[in-house]
Amino acid sequence: MKKGKLLLSGPVNEVLVNEDQIEVMSADLQQLQSTLQSMPGVIKINKIDQVLQLTGSNNVTPENVNQFCAQQGITLSHLCFRKKSLETKFMELTN
Repeated sequence: MKKGKLLLSGPVNEVLVNEDQIEVMSADLQQLQSTLQSMPGVIKINKIDQVLQLTGSNNVTPENVNQFCAQQGITLSHLCFRKKSLETKFMELTN
Protein backbone atom coordinates (compact mmCIF):
# COMPACT_ATOMS: atom_id res chain seq x y z
CA MET A 1 0.00 0.00 0.00
CA LYS A 2 1.07 3.53 -0.68
CA LYS A 3 -0.95 6.47 0.63
CA GLY A 4 -3.90 4.14 1.18
CA LYS A 5 -3.80 2.75 -2.34
CA LEU A 6 -3.17 -0.96 -2.95
CA LEU A 7 -0.27 -1.26 -5.40
CA LEU A 8 0.03 -5.03 -5.68
CA SER A 9 -1.13 -8.18 -3.96
CA GLY A 10 -0.79 -11.91 -4.38
CA PRO A 11 1.53 -14.81 -3.68
CA VAL A 12 5.26 -14.07 -3.92
CA ASN A 13 5.77 -16.28 -6.98
CA GLU A 14 3.02 -14.36 -8.82
CA VAL A 15 4.28 -10.94 -7.70
CA LEU A 16 7.78 -11.69 -8.96
CA VAL A 17 6.74 -13.41 -12.21
CA ASN A 18 8.70 -12.02 -15.18
CA GLU A 19 11.08 -10.25 -12.80
CA ASP A 20 14.03 -12.62 -13.10
CA GLN A 21 16.75 -11.52 -15.48
CA ILE A 22 19.34 -13.33 -17.53
CA GLU A 23 22.60 -11.54 -18.31
CA VAL A 24 24.45 -12.46 -21.50
CA MET A 25 27.55 -11.32 -23.39
CA SER A 26 29.29 -12.31 -26.59
CA ALA A 27 32.05 -10.98 -28.83
CA ASP A 28 29.51 -9.32 -31.16
CA LEU A 29 26.99 -7.65 -28.87
CA GLN A 30 24.90 -6.14 -31.69
CA GLN A 31 24.46 -9.52 -33.37
CA LEU A 32 23.56 -11.05 -30.02
CA GLN A 33 20.97 -8.36 -29.33
CA SER A 34 19.32 -8.64 -32.74
CA THR A 35 19.26 -12.44 -32.45
CA LEU A 36 17.71 -12.39 -28.97
CA GLN A 37 15.02 -9.95 -30.11
CA SER A 38 13.70 -12.75 -32.29
CA MET A 39 13.73 -15.33 -29.47
CA PRO A 40 10.22 -16.38 -28.46
CA GLY A 41 9.34 -15.29 -24.92
CA VAL A 42 11.85 -12.44 -24.64
CA ILE A 43 9.94 -9.41 -23.38
CA LYS A 44 12.66 -6.81 -22.88
CA ILE A 45 16.38 -6.40 -23.52
CA ASN A 46 18.42 -3.78 -21.66
CA LYS A 47 22.01 -3.02 -22.63
CA ILE A 48 24.18 -2.08 -19.66
CA ASP A 49 27.79 -1.49 -20.68
CA GLN A 50 28.78 -4.70 -22.50
CA VAL A 51 26.05 -6.86 -20.91
CA LEU A 52 22.54 -7.55 -22.16
CA GLN A 53 19.87 -8.10 -19.51
CA LEU A 54 16.93 -10.18 -20.70
CA THR A 55 13.50 -10.22 -19.17
CA GLY A 56 11.25 -12.93 -20.48
CA SER A 57 8.34 -15.22 -19.89
CA ASN A 58 8.64 -18.37 -17.80
CA ASN A 59 9.96 -20.42 -20.73
CA VAL A 60 13.02 -18.15 -21.12
CA THR A 61 15.62 -19.91 -19.02
CA PRO A 62 19.42 -19.74 -19.10
CA GLU A 63 19.44 -23.17 -20.77
CA ASN A 64 17.00 -22.03 -23.46
CA VAL A 65 18.94 -18.83 -24.11
CA ASN A 66 22.22 -20.73 -24.40
CA GLN A 67 20.68 -23.31 -26.75
CA PHE A 68 18.97 -20.64 -28.90
CA CYS A 69 22.21 -18.68 -29.27
CA ALA A 70 24.21 -21.83 -30.10
CA GLN A 71 21.69 -22.74 -32.80
CA GLN A 72 22.22 -19.28 -34.30
CA GLY A 73 26.01 -19.74 -34.25
CA ILE A 74 26.60 -17.38 -31.33
CA THR A 75 28.95 -18.36 -28.52
CA LEU A 76 28.17 -16.70 -25.21
CA SER A 77 31.07 -15.42 -23.15
CA HIS A 78 28.86 -14.68 -20.14
CA LEU A 79 25.56 -16.19 -18.96
CA CYS A 80 24.18 -15.36 -15.52
CA PHE A 81 20.74 -15.79 -13.94
CA ARG A 82 19.67 -13.00 -11.56
CA LYS A 83 16.61 -13.56 -9.39
CA LYS A 84 14.92 -10.38 -8.18
CA SER A 85 14.23 -10.32 -4.47
CA LEU A 86 10.90 -9.44 -2.91
CA GLU A 87 12.62 -6.56 -1.11
CA THR A 88 13.83 -5.07 -4.41
CA LYS A 89 10.32 -5.34 -5.90
CA PHE A 90 8.87 -3.66 -2.78
CA MET A 91 11.33 -0.76 -3.07
CA GLU A 92 10.51 -0.32 -6.78
CA LEU A 93 6.79 -0.18 -6.05
CA THR A 94 6.98 2.22 -3.11
CA ASN A 95 9.49 4.74 -4.48
